[in-house]
Amino acid sequence: MAGSGSLLLGAVFLLALAMQQTGAAKPRVFDLPKKIQEFVNQESKKHNMPVNWWNMHGNHSHLIEFAAKYRKYKVSTTVDSLKYGNVSKSSVLPKVVHTEWFHNSLPTEPLVVTVKREKALTHQYSWQTQDTFSVGASLSIEAGLPGVAKITTSFSTAVSLTNTAGQVHTDAEKYAVDLGVTVPPMKSAKIEWVVTDVTQEIPWTAQIDIEGWFAVWFR
Repeated sequence: MAGSGSLLLGAVFLLALAMQQTGAAKPRVFDLPKKIQEFVNQESKKHNMPVNWWNMHGNHSHLIEFAAKYRKYKVSTTVDSLKYGNVSKSSVLPKVVHTEWFHNSLPTEPLVVTVKREKALTHQYSWQTQDTFSVGASLSIEAGLPGVAKITTSFSTAVSLTNTAGQVHTDAEKYAVDLGVTVPPMKSAKIEWVVTDVTQEIPWTAQIDIEGWFAVWFR
């Protein structure tokens, strides 16, 4: 018995300089083995014939022993490349991470001061699957960062297409400030280092083609 089809997966991608959480909808899972089991049960009842076993991976001992005859009885899965859409949601939250005051008590001369600071900022990237499927085995796809997010760093990671729990990649990057500030005579200057947390949600899709045959052995 043959079955084939194409399924699109939807998810959200989060970019943030600080820890963020996604409010993605409850994942929906298409369970292929469960659907096959329901079909097998239906056929068994329809023809009043008990079922000894069924197999969709071609790894049953009987199928292996008689491979010349039954080699086609397995389901194969092909995953297309991951495609990002446009930014669907974006938020910007500036925050002060360092404050420093400089005072110039000189009556006529300006005061030049140097501000030097370093800070490590965390970047978090999260993939959450909304629509997925189960084929009785794990499936993943290589995912990089979307160009629409305008991110200067780059990396790739394996994103599971069968796990709805979500995946997170975190890295840290050091930022340094080294600048001169002129404080006028008899004045004070307040220096603030402001970091802007940016959160973006970007939908992505990955097309998965499933085709092949599964074997059912009736008594």
